Amino acid sequence: MLISAIVQRVAFPALISTLALLTLLSLAGTTLGQKQDCSRLLDELKAAQTAWTNAESNWRQAADPMANAQRRVADINSQLSKINGDLTRAELDLESAQALAQDCARAQSDPKLAPLTDCSKVPGRVRAASEKVNELRAAYQQLQQELKDLERQVEKLEDASAAAHADERKSAAALENARLAYAKCGAFWTGRITRRRYAGDATQSTKTSLVMGKEQTYTESKKFSFEEVIEVDILPDPPLPGITNPEALVNRRYQTSESYRSTSDGMLQCRVPPPTHWQRISNETRNEKNEKGSGRSKIPVYIPRVSTGTYRIEIGVPEITYDIEKTGTRTNAGCTGKAPDTVTNSTAKGTLSPTKFVVEGSVNPKTPDIYKGTVSDGGDPKRGGEVTLTWELRLIKPRK
Repeated sequence: MLISAIVQRVAFPALISTLALLTLLSLAGTTLGQKQDCSRLLDELKAAQTAWTNAESNWRQAADPMANAQRRVADINSQLSKINGDLTRAELDLESAQALAQDCARAQSDPKLAPLTDCSKVPGRVRAASEKVNELRAAYQQLQQELKDLERQVEKLEDASAAAHADERKSAAALENARLAYAKCGAFWTGRITRRRYAGDATQSTKTSLVMGKEQTYTESKKFSFEEVIEVDILPDPPLPGITNPEALVNRRYQTSESYRSTSDGMLQCRVPPPTHWQRISNETRNEKNEKGSGRSKIPVYIPRVSTGTYRIEIGVPEITYDIEKTGTRTNAGCTGKAPDTVTNSTAKGTLSPTKFVVEGSVNPKTPDIYKGTVSDGGDPKRGGEVTLTWELRLIKPRK
């Protein structure tokens, strides 16, 4: 009995120690496995984030040329409508001049049929009207061909944009699944903040005057647009301790466009080639300036964790460089014919300075893990521009 009691007193604590050790080893293995699992899930989340960022960039690159081509189609249709009206008037002028020429020809055999005009000037009027009609018809046909080619191009660009958009949606769904999978490892912020600054306007004016009794028409049109878009994508891995300091991928895009066009059209008195005559002369000046650039960088962003009241998020945006391209053409028509066009082209580089902006909003008590909002400074796009901020951030928590 004594020996049995001694064995029990020695063996039982040893058994307890062994079980405790096994439990600790099991927990350690589980913890190690969870860490390895979370590391894998984080890698998958990063890969999904990168895939979606690239897919969205590809979609944007496909959508921008499509939008530009569509705008060019609308511009060409507008030009065709104007040329069509000018052509109708020019054809009426030509018919009127040809009718006067016929009256002058009949008057050579019967002076009583002489028209109430100076027949010596009629051939010049017929020639000028005919040149104008031919010029407008050539311009109309050229634009029609450009429109035909452009419409085929737009169709291909629309298909490419639709395919890129489908890839972006597929990547977005995969990213959401990766976020939910990683949520079991700890809380993290995700979402996007977008700041857009835009300005744009278009004006056109037409002036008509009489020079020595002849009508002169001067048309001037100006168009400009400015856009800067800053997209801040919150990434899952924080470079600083805690969930309030996530890393963000900042994508900054900038582009401006300025165009100027003027046309002059009217009858001018020409001494060459002799004899002195009236001749319709048209000239056009076009100037364009385009600036475009973009850049990406990673920065830490402080996102305060509040359940009530307001929050404030400050974003720092690094500088980017952009390309500057200028083009200009001027026609040189005169009494002796059309001289070669004057053409100027130049390229340069520019820098957009670093900037920062602040996002402020109120927490919705019903959804304290979502920061969401849209604000505008109320600016006029035609005068100084308008700035719009949109954001939607979510705190992804471990599943219970």
